[in-house]
Amino acid sequence: ENSNLNGLVVSSVRDEIAQEQQLSTTTLDALKLENENLRASMKEMNSLVQTSEECAERLKEENAFLQKERWSFEQELMTQKETNQYLREETKNATADRENAYETCKVLQQEINVLRQSVSDSMERTEVLMSLSGDDDDSSHGIKEKFDALMK
Repeated sequence: ENSNLNGLVVSSVRDEIAQEQQLSTTTLDALKLENENLRASMKEMNSLVQTSEECAERLKEENAFLQKERWSFEQELMTQKETNQYLREETKNATADRENAYETCKVLQQEINVLRQSVSDSMERTEVLMSLSGDDDDSSHGIKEKFDALMK
């Protein structure tokens, strides 16, 4: 009976060992499969990391280009603002010059009118003097022509 009992215990231990080996083989197979899945995931992750690093580098380059463009546009804007300010000042000065010229023309026109009136008055006095003197010679006729030319 002891031997039977020992046989049963040995058989039971052998069954457990076989069962554990079966479980170990199944677990090992599952672990191998999981390891393969992890390796595939790592490859994909490394590929994604590389792609993201490349994208980050391209973004840095694009950002640097955009910064240069922005600086260029800001410089152009400043130049345009300075040009606009200069043109405003020139327009303001031209307007002031035009107003001054207009005022000068008005004053000159008034002076011309005064001179015309003065010539007209002188002509009238000359005609009166000539009619009083009774001279109708060539020299008085030349003076009259000169005054007529001045009136024009």
